[in-house]
Amino acid sequence: MTSSDHERYFADRERHCRTLAETHNDPFLRRIYLKFADNYARALGDKEHSRPRPRSEATTSEPAPRVRRTVV
Repeated sequence: MTSSDHERYFADRERHCRTLAETHNDPFLRRIYLKFADNYARALGDKEHSRPRPRSEATTSEPAPRVRRTVV
């Protein structure tokens, strides 16, 4: 595959994910589709369509809470 093939593929996948996000009723899946579309836009270097991640989605330096498990 040439670089233009990759660009065309990423652009097609981004459009497809945005279409799915616009037509889907489930807010969780809509967020997932938008995240995929943003990743494709970022891979293309498209600053217009890639949105910055909100703080809630950004990775934090805090470790995950530990869960105590009791043996029965």
